[in-house]
Amino acid sequence: MKPPKQFKINSTEWWVKPLEMMVHNWALVENQATGEAVIYFFHDQGKTKGGGSSPNPYKPFSQSSGYIAVIDSLEFENALKAEKSLLRNGFTRLADTEGPWTGGEPEGKFYDARLFESGIYSSGDYWIQEKKLKP
Repeated sequence: MKPPKQFKINSTEWWVKPLEMMVHNWALVENQATGEAVIYFFHDQGKTKGGGSSPNPYKPFSQSSGYIAVIDSLEFENALKAEKSLLRNGFTRLADTEGPWTGGEPEGKFYDARLFESGIYSSGDYWIQEKKLKP
C-alpha cells in the first residue's frame, strides 16, 4: 500500500490531555501566515479510530510505521486564544506538566486523517467554547 501524503506542521510544542487509564489526546498549535492559529489533534501513538465519513485506507499507518494521523482540528483568531481554549478544555503544555505521559507524544510524519475520523473536538461534543458576554 502506498503511504499517505505527508501533512506539514511546523509546531513542536506538544499539549497533552490525560483521559483515562494511560490514554491521552495530544495537540499542536500551528500559527498561520494570516495571524490565525489552528489546533491539530492526535491520538496516542498517532493512531486513528475511525468514525468519519469515509473508511480510512491508511489505518495501518501509525507511529509504529513512522506516521502520525491528524485526527481533528479547530481554527482560532490567534495562538493565544487557541492556547487559552486548550487550557479550558483540560490540555496542558507538555513542557510544563511532567507525568507518566512525558515522552509519550506521537512521533513520525504527519498525515491528514480528518476525513476518516469523527471529529471528536470539532463536533462540539467534547469541546467547551469560550462564553460570550451578553451586551
